[in-house]
Order: sequence, then C-alpha cells, then structure tokens
Amino acid sequence: MSGGSPVAGVPVKAIAEAVLERMARLGLTWRLRPARVVSVAGDGTVRVVHDGDTVPIRVVSMVGPVAVNAKVFVLKTPPAGNHIVGWAARPSTAPIWARKTDEPQNNSTAFLADPQLVLPIPAAGTYALSGAVWYRSSAVADFKGRFVFSAGSGGMRWSADGPLLADPTKPSFQLVFDAGTLALGATGTFDRAWVHGTVTANGPGALTLEWGQNTADGAATTFVLRDSWLRLEAIR
Repeated sequence: MSGGSPVAGVPVKAIAEAVLERMARLGLTWRLRPARVVSVAGDGTVRVVHDGDTVPIRVVSMVGPVAVNAKVFVLKTPPAGNHIVGWAARPSTAPIWARKTDEPQNNSTAFLADPQLVLPIPAAGTYALSGAVWYRSSAVADFKGRFVFSAGSGGMRWSADGPLLADPTKPSFQLVFDAGTLALGATGTFDRAWVHGTVTANGPGALTLEWGQNTADGAATTFVLRDSWLRLEAIR
C-alpha cells in the first residue's frame, strides 16, 4: 500500500478537520482579504482596514508604494504578519483642479484663505503644481500670496511669473519656499501670475492659496478673479 493511500479504519477526514480547527484556534491559517489603505506614514509604515472591520492594522506592502484609499488584497501569514500582495483597485491618478467662481474682496494686508482655490491632497507623495491666478488691485496696494497646508503637512518650492512689484509694467520671476510670501505689482486693472511648483506631502491634506494687499490701501478693491485656477498632479 502506498503512503498516500487511505488506511482502512483510520478517520482521515476527522483528523484533518481536527488539525484545521487546532490551527484556527492558534491563528495559524493563511487568509486573503480585501482592505483599504488608511494611512501611509513618513517612515513608510502602512495601515489598512479590512472590509467589514473598523480597526486599522499594520501591514507590509509586497507590491511597492501604496497610497491612501487604495483598495488592496492583504494576506495574513502567521506568524510573519499581514502583507499587501495585490491590488483590488487603485486610487484615481487624475489631476486635481480648483477654479474660482466667486470674487470675495480682501482690502487689507491680512491673508485671506481663498475658499475655492483649495487643492485636496489624497496621499503622501510628490506633486506638480501649476495655475493661473488673475487678480485686480491698486498700484498702491499691489498683491501678495502664499500657499499653506490647511490640512496635513509637507513642503514645497514654487514660483510665479507676474508684474514686478517696483514696476508692474515689467515682468517678475520669484522663487518661494514652503509658506513664504510672494509679492507682485498691480496696475489697477487686471493682472495675472503664472504659478509653478513642486509639492511634497507627508500624507493626505489640503493646499490653500492665501492672498491680500501687499501695502494697506482701504480705498482699493483687491480680489482674485473668476476662472483663476490651480492644478495638482502626482509625479509618477
């Protein structure tokens, strides 16, 4: 009789079921479950929540970098832990847009957090920033702007091509780091700044344009025009 043949009188099925039950009690069964990535820390620590669960668990990705909200398959492999072994669905990589449809005024040097020029950041990563900010201000007040992480954290380098502060009939090119302020000239009619930059996010968050007068001029009407826009796209 070969070693693989059943032995008469031996309850093979019952023994196998008992072994499986014992392994389950000890947590020694492999299990593949769908999950959603809920956090990616700066040190690379990834946590997911299994479908139907609410408690995040730490996992190791075997498929490379993952983003928050990515749908993945997690394999529980005792005693090694939990590993991401495949994709259920990737998060959208489409560019993120923000566009002005309203024109609130800010006739002071205090920064106004623009309620519409806000870019949601879906996950940690590096992003390309671009945009066209159209504004109107007096030649006394001029214009200033900055970007801030209104949610989350990170860093950025950005520049703007626009009217020179000392002489708005001439062009200006300025480079700004992080939440630094960029000041531009104004002609009293309509002026424009082309925005370009690189944003590095530590996790999910939001990037907001704040703006105001560079020099106080309460008699001036200072605002960012409709159809100004910003665009954020992940760099792959």
